Amino acid sequence: MFLKMRNATKTTVSTFGAIIGIAGIEHGIGEILQGNMPPAGIVIES
Repeated sequence: MFLKMRNATKTTVSTFGAIIGIAGIEHGIGEILQGNMPPAGIVIES
């Protein structure tokens, strides 16, 4: 039983890690496309 829980934990952590990694790539691309300029208003679009 402990081995099954370890596999489930490993799968869950790996899945969350992949999702966060993809979100980080998407965020980085958005930051690059925004360019090096101050934001137009109080809200930063990133």
